[in-house]
Amino acid sequence: MENKKVNNKKKNHNQKNNNKSNYSKNSNYKSKSNYSKKSNNNQKKKNQSNSKKTKSNNKPSNKIKTETSIKSNKKVETTTNTLREEVKKEKKVSPKRKKIKIKVVIIFLLIIFLLGAIYISIYLYQDYKAIQNSSLDIDNIPLDKGLDENIDTEKDDRIAKLKELQKENNEIIGWLEIADTRINYPVLQTDNNDFYLDHDYKKQYSVFGSLFLDKNFDLDNGSSNYLIYGHRAKNGLMFEDLYKYAKKDFYTNHKQIRFTTLKEDATYEILAVFYSRVYYVSETNVFRYYFFVNAKNEKEYNDYVNNAKNASIYDTGVTAKYGDQLLTLSTCEYSQTDGRFVVVAKKIS
Repeated sequence: MENKKVNNKKKNHNQKNNNKSNYSKNSNYKSKSNYSKKSNNNQKKKNQSNSKKTKSNNKPSNKIKTETSIKSNKKVETTTNTLREEVKKEKKVSPKRKKIKIKVVIIFLLIIFLLGAIYISIYLYQDYKAIQNSSLDIDNIPLDKGLDENIDTEKDDRIAKLKELQKENNEIIGWLEIADTRINYPVLQTDNNDFYLDHDYKKQYSVFGSLFLDKNFDLDNGSSNYLIYGHRAKNGLMFEDLYKYAKKDFYTNHKQIRFTTLKEDATYEILAVFYSRVYYVSETNVFRYYFFVNAKNEKEYNDYVNNAKNASIYDTGVTAKYGDQLLTLSTCEYSQTDGRFVVVAKKIS
């Protein structure tokens, strides 16, 4: 009996515990369900509030868009209107502008024509002056009265006329002449090799320049080589005819050159004709004929003569010995950059 009572108590106790657990479970479930409901409600409220916000946000943006579109349309209309007005103005003004443009073009062409005419006239005038000056012949130079009576020979006559010409320009030091050519000019010398590149014997500007002696030649004491420069002019002036010696046939019939100075009227015989150029400083073992004016010694003199003969385009059969007066004529040659054409001669009488 006691055991039954004990067992009954145990059962009652267990049932109570079970009831408690069930209650706790039920309470947990309810709380969870209530929490979830609350959370769902909160989420709904949030969504509703967000949707309201978005709605509220959307409403003014649409207004702004419409306002901006209206403004842009107004701007487009105004710009199109202004463009139309400008086009109308241009249509109205265009004939005037065309006339102005035509006048400007005509004036521009007239200026070009006038400048061209001035340039051509200056060139022709210089050409005329150069031809006039080149027509000066030493034989036609008049002497002062009384001088003719003291002249016995033709050589003395040429020296006297050269002295007379020197009164006009004291830088005239000689006269060069080659038969059957237009080379019949006074030769000048000054303290540089630039002035007479573009000045005539009257010291007036001339694109054709003059024949001039290298500045290093010593007129008082004499030097080994008369080195004379001159332009080649297309109109045949200055040293243009010197290029005739490129053909041996011309040389065969014109072997001599006449050069008159204040001291003598001399004849020179050609010993070499060659092509050369102005060499770069860095180039070695080249024949720089344009540096030879006065030989320092016999070897330097002989080297010059031998180099000239070796460079000659044909053999003249003529040579020179140390002490012979040399004459070198140099002009431009256009088959190469800074090309030169050179004729070398020695005095024979």
